[in-house]
Amino acid sequence: MRVAFIMPSLPFPEDIRAKAEVVALRDGGCEVSVLCHGEKSVARSGEAIGASVERISYNPILMKLCNVALKMTSYRWHPLWSRRIRRFIAAGRFDVVHVEELRPFFMAARAAGKAGVPVSLDLREDYPEMEKGAMRSVSWRLFNSISKLERIQRDACMKADAVLVVSPMFVDVLHQRYPGVPRDKMVLVSNYADVDAIEKLMPQGAGVGEPATFTITYVGTIGTRDRGLELAIEAMPRIRESIAGAKLLLVGDGGYLPVLRRHVAGLGLHDVVEFRGWVDFEKVPDVILSSTVCIVPSLNSSFECEMASPLKLFQYMLLERPVVVSDCHEMKRIVEGSGAGLVFEAGDAQGFADCVIALADSDLRRSMGRNGRQAVLREFNFAGEGQRMLELYRSLAARGRG
Repeated sequence: MRVAFIMPSLPFPEDIRAKAEVVALRDGGCEVSVLCHGEKSVARSGEAIGASVERISYNPILMKLCNVALKMTSYRWHPLWSRRIRRFIAAGRFDVVHVEELRPFFMAARAAGKAGVPVSLDLREDYPEMEKGAMRSVSWRLFNSISKLERIQRDACMKADAVLVVSPMFVDVLHQRYPGVPRDKMVLVSNYADVDAIEKLMPQGAGVGEPATFTITYVGTIGTRDRGLELAIEAMPRIRESIAGAKLLLVGDGGYLPVLRRHVAGLGLHDVVEFRGWVDFEKVPDVILSSTVCIVPSLNSSFECEMASPLKLFQYMLLERPVVVSDCHEMKRIVEGSGAGLVFEAGDAQGFADCVIALADSDLRRSMGRNGRQAVLREFNFAGEGQRMLELYRSLAARGRG
């Protein structure tokens, strides 16, 4: 079975979810070809983790202009992507076309339709809900209203032969919002950890030892207020009253980062909060292992927050770090069910601080760390998700050939 991965705005194999999906299909005997974003310094074609790769490179200014065209046409046309996607699919003799994220979907679906090939949409995010909390540019506000995004996402779900979603709650939400989309079209492929990939990156002899400084760590994108990181910053004075020398480490980048830097400056917490910047995936285990407690303090201001089961959570758990998370639906279910950490009410800085302070107890930290790791090894790993995806694509391919 030949599977095309269409992801022109994402890098490969750097994109973690796509990498896990490709490995699962490859190990299941599939031949995978990827069309992805590429920097000018990276080879335009080649092979990565057993998949053939073709990359689209462009300069940032040109890409901004092209994105305006994409928004104006409701994601139906892109000056750079449209032709490349069409040629890639026409030449590939694929059995299934897999599209990572919403923006390239209609271009890929049109090309797949001409080739008589089924197409799936990996709907990683609830795009209308995600955009409600984002710092939106002028062009986004002019050409990509929330109601317009809602129509685009609905139409994509209707058109796709299968829609991959990341949480059980997302299945329910989409089915209620788009009653014309059959429930059995939506397939759960959770954002769980690729255990083998992460453990290969662990330093030789790494264990559960902790740093001398009590370090509270967040790893991930910092794109919106919904991440809840202002709350974590505001909690630090209270935390340091109980845990001398405690520090907050924020690892990642995004459009909301300048706001957080100003917030830290306004509170005079330069010596307490460290901004590490973006870290390559290969270095993430080192960062987590150098932490005492790891956090996901998301606000519950949207369905997007409530449905999220972020990959970082499972990375923290696999590497035996106790977690502190807000009571967003999916995270609360996972953390309380596994005993991997403590849950506070979203938006409550004092509640967040109390949870972190409780984890000053080293025995409690070790116990929760062990619980988290066992839960990932037992349940929250990508092996079962990959098998479900493989079976789905075999079914789609057989239907297409029929």
